[in-house]
Amino acid sequence: MIKIPSFLVPGALCLLSGAALWACAPKNPAPEPSSQAVSQAVTEAVSQSPSKAPSQTLAEASSQAPAEAFQPFAAAPELVSDGPDQAEYRLFSSLDINGDGQEDQVMVQQLPGSDGYTTDIRVTLRSGNHEDASLQTAGVYGITDAFLMQVSPQKAFLYVESLSDNDYRYLDIFDLEGDSPVHVGTCQDAFYGNAPTDPTDFLLSDRVDLFSTYNAYRHFSAGENGMPVPDSGLYAGGISVTAKQDIPAFQGSQLDEPCTVPAGARLTIILTDNENFADMTDETGQVYRFRVDGSGQWPRTINGIDIMEYFDGLIFAG
Repeated sequence: MIKIPSFLVPGALCLLSGAALWACAPKNPAPEPSSQAVSQAVTEAVSQSPSKAPSQTLAEASSQAPAEAFQPFAAAPELVSDGPDQAEYRLFSSLDINGDGQEDQVMVQQLPGSDGYTTDIRVTLRSGNHEDASLQTAGVYGITDAFLMQVSPQKAFLYVESLSDNDYRYLDIFDLEGDSPVHVGTCQDAFYGNAPTDPTDFLLSDRVDLFSTYNAYRHFSAGENGMPVPDSGLYAGGISVTAKQDIPAFQGSQLDEPCTVPAGARLTIILTDNENFADMTDETGQVYRFRVDGSGQWPRTINGIDIMEYFDGLIFAG
């Protein structure tokens, strides 16, 4: 079962860490959700119910994909040390990855990088009676996890999570359909311990920094080329803050009715687009939307006032 970070509802604490190096952006900007949509998102997160699979994915082809197709390193039957550098082969259980009726094996090797302090990733596909086919790509500071996603009988992708600067993580995606592995691309969203169980709906996290710097998550699916495709551009999860003074905000069913949040209100960030707004709840469950003055502007302001003057508990990291 997917481990879903809890929302920071009153009385709950969500600890999220990290970000990463390269981006896999949403296909289209997400529309701002209504209060009803926000409430539904909160309900889904708290109940740990995966959201509906996006339409432009392999959902139709992989609706019967077995949970056994996901093979983390922890389930690998063989770990082999290779010389003084302790390069590790991590061998996935045998599966018929390409649908040719013969067992295939996928091996992931962590190798010292040419600079002496980073690492490279080597993926080797052993298919039937064919010779081993390998692909090597640059990593950063070591592999942290990997999952083999067999999205259909003839299609499989390997997601390798690696460590980057400041303990951030990122993904390398490999296509295993042919005779040799193909490096599809990299993604700044990563698992951070949330093991996938369904290629049409899994959680990845990334750093956000509109109202504080922290990690938040989105639902993803494996796209046609293997790259993770987000359900939307909205990030769930957040931290708790306190209003230092009265703050202008919006409420109502569409979160478009002006209101004032009183000083002293304890608020929890539950949703943000990481560009223009953040939705927060108070201790009664009332949802408010706080809009900043202009996307990408620094310092962040609301009606021309620095948000650091409005909220106690905001923390930004470089």
